[in-house]
Amino acid sequence: MVKILNSIEKGKEDVKIETAKVSIIVNSILIYILITFISIIVLNFWGLLLFRDIDFLLGSIISVFFAMKKRKPDQSPLKMGIMVGIFGGFLSTIAPTIFICTVYQLPIDWYFLYIAILSITGLVIGSIVGLLMGYYYKKKDAKTKYSKNDEFYQGLIGI
Repeated sequence: MVKILNSIEKGKEDVKIETAKVSIIVNSILIYILITFISIIVLNFWGLLLFRDIDFLLGSIISVFFAMKKRKPDQSPLKMGIMVGIFGGFLSTIAPTIFICTVYQLPIDWYFLYIAILSITGLVIGSIVGLLMGYYYKKKDAKTKYSKNDEFYQGLIGI
């Protein structure tokens, strides 16, 4: 009976950990959507390489940085960065498209064209930024994990 109760308690802890992981990702994606939307509305710049690339770059950097700072130590930074970048990049195209097409009273075919072009930009920028920042934090975590201040290295050196 005690083993069953212990396994149930362990299962509850696992559910809490998974909920925390999901909430960090969801909050980061919401930050991505909000910053990109505000940036598209405020900045009247069409982009350098892709359509509205500066707006997506601003949103993705801030949201992936937020995700990396709030993640738990056991979470993979590369996986989290890519997830936030891709999902945030795609979902952040919906709000500006609805806003622009509603304000300028564009027909429905323009809506699909606008969302397709923005989706390409969002997915490209989001995945690249998520990958690069995730890789950076993965390497940073590996460095701190095996730093010279570690007890293992202290024992080898004889300090």
